[in-house]
Amino acid sequence: MAELILLSTPIGDVRDLSDKGKTLLRESIFFLAEDTRKLMGLMRSLDIDTSVKKIRPFHDHGRLSVDKATEWIMEKRRVVLASDAGSPVICDPGFPLVRACHEHSITVKNCPGPSAIIAALECSGLPPVPFHFHGFLPRATGHIEDMMERTLEIKGTHIFFESPKRILRSVDTLVRSGPIEQLVLVREL
Repeated sequence: MAELILLSTPIGDVRDLSDKGKTLLRESIFFLAEDTRKLMGLMRSLDIDTSVKKIRPFHDHGRLSVDKATEWIMEKRRVVLASDAGSPVICDPGFPLVRACHEHSITVKNCPGPSAIIAALECSGLPPVPFHFHGFLPRATGHIEDMMERTLEIKGTHIFFESPKRILRSVDTLVRSGPIEQLVLVREL
């Protein structure tokens, strides 16, 4: 039976990769990677011979479709999906592939690891329960305001991702959007 293994990769420090993750990188041959250069760099930093690895790019703007990736997994029997940092499903291209694997009776396994969401929550000093993760903020100011209007109706700590290039504008929009008790910014987790 074919299987897809979701490999969470370090979000900054290679030492955060679990022993299970290192073993998976050493022993596996077939990989789908959000960024092939970063995966190769991670392997090299762990002294893993990359010459025998078969790595295909798989990202939101790539040529490898979910259907083609699913076929490749069924053909190769065991494929590891790695994002460039963190989990390959959270704000990365893995979700549609996982859904397709379920539809084709492909086993999906997980090799957990670092999570920017949990690291941010733990470091923030904000209440951890309940918390809500919303992914990346919309690019347009008006869309951020609309989203915040809906979000402020939900009690709890809210976590968003944002590009460093847009952070100042987005924080300004968030503050103007409604009553925010506390706002914490974290980076380089």
